[in-house]
Amino acid sequence: MARAGRPRSFLVWLLVVLASLGVLASTVALWARAQVLDTDEWTELADRIIREPEVVDTLSDRLSIAIVEGLEVEERVRAALAGAEQLPAQATLLAAPFTSRIQDSLRQHIADFLRSEEGRSLWSQVNRAVHQRVVALLRGETGPGVNVEDGMVTLNAIPLINRGLARSEELISDILGRPVTLPNTQEIEASGGLEEAREILEERLGLALPDDFGQVRVFNAERLGAAQEALGFLDRFVVVVVVVTIVLFAAALAMSVDRRRTLIRLAIGVVVGALVGRLATRLIQESIVDIAAARARGAVTEVVGNVFSGLMYFTTILLVVGIVVGLAAYLAGRPAWLDRLRERLRTGGAGSWVRAHVDGLRLAGVVVVLAALLLVDLSLTGVIVVLVLLGAYELGVSSLAGLRSASADVPD
Repeated sequence: MARAGRPRSFLVWLLVVLASLGVLASTVALWARAQVLDTDEWTELADRIIREPEVVDTLSDRLSIAIVEGLEVEERVRAALAGAEQLPAQATLLAAPFTSRIQDSLRQHIADFLRSEEGRSLWSQVNRAVHQRVVALLRGETGPGVNVEDGMVTLNAIPLINRGLARSEELISDILGRPVTLPNTQEIEASGGLEEAREILEERLGLALPDDFGQVRVFNAERLGAAQEALGFLDRFVVVVVVVTIVLFAAALAMSVDRRRTLIRLAIGVVVGALVGRLATRLIQESIVDIAAARARGAVTEVVGNVFSGLMYFTTILLVVGIVVGLAAYLAGRPAWLDRLRERLRTGGAGSWVRAHVDGLRLAGVVVVLAALLLVDLSLTGVIVVLVLLGAYELGVSSLAGLRSASADVPD
C-alpha cells in the first residue's frame, strides 16, 4: 500500500511545484501585457515618471540640446558676432559661451514647463497618443500618423511637437531673432501627412528642418512582422498559462489524499515564487541602472522603479494571499498548540469576559481600522492587509466569545 501511494504522492508534489511556477509565470505575463498594451496603464506610468525630479532634469537637458542643435543656435550666434562691424574678429570665440547660456535658459524653461500641470498634461497626452498608435501598429492597424518609408516604420510626431513648441513661442522667437507664430494644432493635424506638416512648420519658423524631423522611429519594417508575432504569442501565452495554472491547482487538490496539507504546500509555493519574483525583479532593475550612463543614472533609476512597481505590487498581493491561505489551512487542522491555548483561555475564563464585551470589542476593531484608513495614506496593498487583519481579529473575537469557562460547564 505504501509503495502504491508513492507515485501518487510524487505526482501531487510535481503538480504543486508546477502550479507554483504557473502562478509566478501568470503574474509576470499579466503584468507585461498590461504594461505594454494597456494605454491607460502606460499613461499612468508616464504621469508618475514625469513627476520625478531626476526625470524632469534629464529630459529637459536632452530636449534643450536637441533644440539648440536642430535650430543651429551656435552657428547663428557665431554668424551674428562675425557680422557685427563694431566687434573684433575674436568675438566669434564667444559663440560657444553664448550658446551655453541660451541652452541653460532653454533647459530651465523646459523644466519649469514639465513641472507645471499644463506640461504634465501635455506629456500624458503625447504618451497616450503615441502608445495608441504603436499598439494599433502592432495589431496590424496602420492608421493616421503611421508611415513606412525606406524600410523604417515611423510615427508622425509633428502635431505633438508643435503643441509643445507653441507654448514656447517667445523663447523660440528670441533664439531665431525674429517674431515667430507657430501654426495651431488643427492646421498641423489637417495637413495630411508628415512632409506637409513639416513644410508648414518650416514656413512659420523660417528655416529648413531636417528630413527626419518629427519622425519617431518605431520599428525596422523587416522586424515589424516579428514584433506582431511576438505580441500574438504574448496574448495566447497569457490565456494558456492562466488556464493551465488553474488546472494544475485543481489537479493537485483532486489527486491529494490530504487536501488541507496540499493546500498549505501550494500556499508555500506561491509565497516562495513571489519572493523569487521580487528578488529577480530587483536584480533586473539593478542591472539596468548599472549599464546606464552616469549622467542619466538617477533618471533611469526612477523610470525603472516606476516601470517595475506594478510587478512588485502583484508579487506583494501574492505574498499576502499565500500567507493568509496557508495560515488558514494550517489552523483549520487544529494543531495541538492551538487546542492547548483554547483550553487555557477556557479555564481562565477569557471566553466569558470576551462574550460579555463582544459588541464593544468588535466595534473597537472596526473603529481602529477606519481610523487607520482615514489617517494613514495606505496603498491598495496596505488596505488589503488591514482588512485581512480586521477579518482575523473579528474571527478571533467570535471564537473567544464562543468559549465557555470551566466553571460555566459545571451544572448547578
